[in-house]
Amino acid sequence: MEATNANNNLASCESKQTFLIAAISDISGNIKYLDTKIALVMATVGVFLGVVVALFEMFAGQTMSLPTWIACVFNACMVLFGISVVLVFVFGILTITARHTKPAKPSLWYFDDATVCSTVFEEQVRTLTDDLIVDNLAGELFYLNKINAQKMKFTKRTIKAFAFASIFAALILSIVVFYTLII
Repeated sequence: MEATNANNNLASCESKQTFLIAAISDISGNIKYLDTKIALVMATVGVFLGVVVALFEMFAGQTMSLPTWIACVFNACMVLFGISVVLVFVFGILTITARHTKPAKPSLWYFDDATVCSTVFEEQVRTLTDDLIVDNLAGELFYLNKINAQKMKFTKRTIKAFAFASIFAALILSIVVFYTLII
């Protein structure tokens, strides 16, 4: 009877560890994906910025001959595009750097180099029980979930700012193309 309980406890502990390891892997992958997505968005906005600046330089000398309403729309789009670009970079940087300062409780995953020496760390690892391993994995999963939630919040804002920057870049391009076709 005791052997059966011991086997059930071991199987239960192993299944908890397997679940937590898989969850940690998924969350870590999602965090990396969000960082990559935001880096690509920021690079794309950099390209948009270069195109819009080139269009502005080409079109700026001609604004005196533009009808007033077209010049107003063009200038408004330029200002709104500039604001959108700034927001993309602000939220993008916040997304990439989003990290909580420290886990809620001490962990063997992350530690301060100044407070832990290798012999102490090795001793802590040797004395780990299955329950302590599960507790460490659960703490790490909780910590990564908090980071993921923070990154997702900033990613959402970055994508919205990117959408507005794209719209204003398209409007600026449309105004330049439309105006050059009618002249």
